Amino acid sequence: MRFIAVLLIGCLLSPDINLLPQPTNENLVFNGDFESSELSPVKIPAPWLMWGAGEKQPENFTYDKKNPYAGKQSFRIYHPADQDTYIIYQRERAFKIEKNIVYRVSFWARTDLPGVSYFRLQKLKNIDPVENSAAKAKANIFTCDHDWKKIEFFLKEGLDFTTTSEQYIAPSFIATYEKIEKTLWIDDLIISREGLLKDEDAVQKFDSEKPYLTQHMLEKGDTLNFTVDTLKTPGPANNKIAGVSFHLLTSGPSRIPYGENGAYNLPAELEKAIADLHLPMTRIYALNAAKYEQPLQYDLTGGIDRFNELLEKCGIPRESAILEFEIQKNVPLAGPDKWARGVRHSIDKGYKFHFWEVGNEPYVIDSRASFPSADDYIAYFIEISKTIRKNDPQAKVGIAINYQDQKPEWREYVLQKAAGYYDFVAPHHYNFGKVYEKSFSDIVLAENFHQLDLILKINAMIQKYNPGRTVYQYDSEWGLHSHPEPGKNLRNGNIYGTLHRIVRMIYCAQGGFLEGAASWVMFGRKPEDMGFGLLPEYDISKRTMLYWTYYYINRHICDDLVTLHGTTPYYEGEAEDLSRYSGPLAPALVTISKDKKTLCIAIANGSWDKDIPCVINLPDFAVRETTAVLLSSSDPDAHPVLDKNEDFIRQVNLKPENGRINFTMPRHAALFITLHR
Repeated sequence: MRFIAVLLIGCLLSPDINLLPQPTNENLVFNGDFESSELSPVKIPAPWLMWGAGEKQPENFTYDKKNPYAGKQSFRIYHPADQDTYIIYQRERAFKIEKNIVYRVSFWARTDLPGVSYFRLQKLKNIDPVENSAAKAKANIFTCDHDWKKIEFFLKEGLDFTTTSEQYIAPSFIATYEKIEKTLWIDDLIISREGLLKDEDAVQKFDSEKPYLTQHMLEKGDTLNFTVDTLKTPGPANNKIAGVSFHLLTSGPSRIPYGENGAYNLPAELEKAIADLHLPMTRIYALNAAKYEQPLQYDLTGGIDRFNELLEKCGIPRESAILEFEIQKNVPLAGPDKWARGVRHSIDKGYKFHFWEVGNEPYVIDSRASFPSADDYIAYFIEISKTIRKNDPQAKVGIAINYQDQKPEWREYVLQKAAGYYDFVAPHHYNFGKVYEKSFSDIVLAENFHQLDLILKINAMIQKYNPGRTVYQYDSEWGLHSHPEPGKNLRNGNIYGTLHRIVRMIYCAQGGFLEGAASWVMFGRKPEDMGFGLLPEYDISKRTMLYWTYYYINRHICDDLVTLHGTTPYYEGEAEDLSRYSGPLAPALVTISKDKKTLCIAIANGSWDKDIPCVINLPDFAVRETTAVLLSSSDPDAHPVLDKNEDFIRQVNLKPENGRINFTMPRHAALFITLHR
């Protein structure tokens, strides 16, 4: 008897689908049973084409008469270890999609190497001529082994495609993304119109063209000239936006802050350096890890004990810290029993931890993914959320989403389907602006205006899906993420990354964006991999540009916001994808202490080559003492790790006269001013 198994990926049929009055069994796929021997123009089974990087060899994609599922032959897809080739349906024959129609996809698959393969959906605006949609191709993971296995899932409007963005879809198959030799066989591929999507179950994709960031602190003008009204404090400043995330308790060449044996080994110099950052919050990842390179001699509860100890030693509040248990990929999930044990252990120990993040970037779909689809993650999240709340009445449960417009299945869909079970959202607002292609000001300013707009958009989604509840974004990772490769990511951490982060935090400190945020990451491991790390573990005596960024921003967010009136030059995005975003060339933040005796000012000049005349008017604040620090570097490719701190930090002499401070704000620089009454 033939072995048969069925795998459902993505959206289940009921109750989201109304069957068509007369369901159409018409297969939209030409030659879906692969019984025709017709070849495409590239001499492989019609109507498929070879795609991807590497030499494309027709003999790798053939009809195969040996052991088909049905009929006389199947489609053989061979992936050499040294190539990244795959097949794509001929785009000129792509299927025209209809609004609010659900499509059923089914096929049979087997492989010589059991594991993960991919069905990917290409999205097109037009087929004559061929024009790709701006939306990214969507990949569905499926698993198969030596025996034929039926794979079946559904494609939904707003989740898998959007008729306002694309008019056609075309399937493709990828045997593997790994550098391995693998063969995948496909048979009886059917794509058909299945039913109508109910209006109440449709995923509403928010209007990506609508601007959400419509107000800035200062008006457009020729100079930076503003008045500080210390008599008007509209509310508290958000002083939880300048946290830094730890990675693992045991990681890196020196295994800090804990060794595999569980011993605390963070050098006193690094412990003090972290304490000196005055971090308002942080986050730890993968507390359920059982090994690093060697097995760990402490378990989940031992990890929680050690994280509590670490925060106590470094002076970081436990009340605001985020704890995440799950390892991102390729390991068993913690499950409800371990989540219950970990949360209960923390409560019983009186650790004051209440922020629990369930999963780390589950939307990263590859062969090691913990969750094949958004539906799988949602089901797991809801189960764990119930478990956490049962064991911690004060719990704040965090859900992971992908913030990008191109991923509605991991944004709108997750927020909608899991509504009521999450208290905060962790989108990981990395900015992926291309620093070697775009201007400095585009990276520092326009990319931030775009990111802030997305943050506000997600806030609107959260409010829509959670009426009457207090839910917010409390981000556990973020940063400038211009290039992933070691040695090519250093601008993430030098003056580019410094100014990018300072501009973001100047805005977020005003409130209304994020409840809090911990950027990535505390330690850097190697000189060529210092695009994110604040402290180089390979030379603990040195500090980075990002270290001093957080050192000073956390000293210049006082208790309350202060109203500003005035102007600054404006900047409009230059790159085509940023042309709609504009805002201050020199954003500013002013806050004041509760006793009204200390005024803190942060200003960032986002121009690479333009100094800006500046006047700060202080009609109601008699200054007794002034200190000012300037952060700047004139080398766009400077290494983030500083040989001498004074190469990046400079004391500035500012003297208020007659209630006014006159100076020139230097190009590509951040200025932190403290005024004492």
